[in-house]
Amino acid sequence: MSETEFEKKFMTGVTKGGKTVMQGPCVDVYPASAFKEADQSLVFQAITMTDAIWKAGSKGTISITFGTYGCPGCSPDAAWSHIGNNSSSQYPSMNLGYIDPPFEPFSWRGKKWEATPYDQRNYCGKNPATKKYEKSRCEDNWQAGATVIHEFGHALGMLHEHQNNLENSNEIKLNKENVIAYYNKIGLGKEGAITNVIDRYSCSDGEDCKYDGTKYDKESIMLYALPDDWVEGNNPTYPNFKLSKNDIGWLKEIYPKNVDNPPEITVEFVDPRPEPWKVAWVEKIVKETFEPILGIKWNFSNTDKILGGKAPVTKAGTETQGSEPTSAPTDAPTMTPTTGPMIGAQGSAAMSPAAAAGIAIGVIIGVLIIAFLIYKYYYDSQRYYPSSGYSRWE
Repeated sequence: MSETEFEKKFMTGVTKGGKTVMQGPCVDVYPASAFKEADQSLVFQAITMTDAIWKAGSKGTISITFGTYGCPGCSPDAAWSHIGNNSSSQYPSMNLGYIDPPFEPFSWRGKKWEATPYDQRNYCGKNPATKKYEKSRCEDNWQAGATVIHEFGHALGMLHEHQNNLENSNEIKLNKENVIAYYNKIGLGKEGAITNVIDRYSCSDGEDCKYDGTKYDKESIMLYALPDDWVEGNNPTYPNFKLSKNDIGWLKEIYPKNVDNPPEITVEFVDPRPEPWKVAWVEKIVKETFEPILGIKWNFSNTDKILGGKAPVTKAGTETQGSEPTSAPTDAPTMTPTTGPMIGAQGSAAMSPAAAAGIAIGVIIGVLIIAFLIYKYYYDSQRYYPSSGYSRWE
């Protein structure tokens, strides 16, 4: 499927309580072969097995595009991730067309970064006249960065909560016909509806369960805020914008801190020229949300080159999400193009002080060299041909 075809398939909005909340599902890709052929239909899977968890001592990579890499399914208008350690076998393994930047400048690596009002924010609306996102039009309790947390949750092996039926705990009663009709409309068919929404994962007593997790958690960041017409009767789902207590507890259980040989995950940004503010925002979210509470060694392979300097070391033991809140599911990519590049707080592209000083020195030296050559040329001309109207080079 080409990128253009992918975008066309996700142009249909659905509503909840009269608001447009979802214009395409958060797409989680499993198995590993899903994207290997450009003409192969996308394979979507929302559930995973315990063997997708990153094991102690293992090493792997989460490779990220902001939708411009050009791979099948890559789009600035969608978000998806391969599941757990399956990420290592894919390139890229995560598409972050949505990263939900804050409306105010944010601090990272000793600098200020700022998104424009046009950069995409999930569960936020635009002013019809200006086409700009406005904070007043965001869902109640909206927090910046939640899409990133949701997708990294998948990359760590977390499941879609609306499909969690461990211990028969799921209270959602689906209108399956409407769910299938929507997935048919966007071209993903009945199988897409089953694997992303309808399927429930559970285990019978005495069974060697291939799933891991808690009971259904209505506060999980992995929960879809389902459209009203997908649910029979009262709709119990709503968007969550931060990790719940159960999310944190489960992650800490499978990735305990203070282990001798933790998994080592490298994060790589694969776009040729990613906007620096996006890289800064994703690194900030991961290092402030996941690094303090989980026994995972995070390596950001190319952020120093993109951003300059070194990322701060986060303190262990805290369960807060940092000074810039980060959390909200990618359940609803809104298909509006990301326009307007991210610029620094002073209105120029982000640049390290060392790089700026180097450029300034280079300009000064260049000016001095040109001035010297002009002076020398004039001096030599007057010396050899003081009354001539010709250059000494003619």
